[in-house]
Amino acid sequence: MLHNPLTEADLQAVVDLVSEANHYPFQVLVNVKDIRGGYASRFFTKAIYIPRWALAKSDDYAIYYAIHELAHIVYGGSGHGVEYKKIEDRLLRHWEMAIRRKKVYPRTIYSRGKVVYASVKKY
Repeated sequence: MLHNPLTEADLQAVVDLVSEANHYPFQVLVNVKDIRGGYASRFFTKAIYIPRWALAKSDDYAIYYAIHELAHIVYGGSGHGVEYKKIEDRLLRHWEMAIRRKKVYPRTIYSRGKVVYASVKKY
């Protein structure tokens, strides 16, 4: 059962479940920090760093962010190319989520077929 608002432990549970569903053999540690942007560390320790502001945005956004960073570790490479996006999409499906991208990041996040986040277009 996830808390409202989400905690670091909740995001750890999400990452653990998605990792297990994808047969990823390593534990990935989740850290929530006061940082500007998230990142993944895939070398010595497998860890993802989620900015605290992502949790304040919405629960669904925070879950998306954690899965996005997990995809970097599972992918094993750098960047957001075609192969990375395939892995990210596959991982998101395990949480019944999908995204419509701008280029890399989501324009829209869907959870169970419903829009749960939409970026504001700037004209």
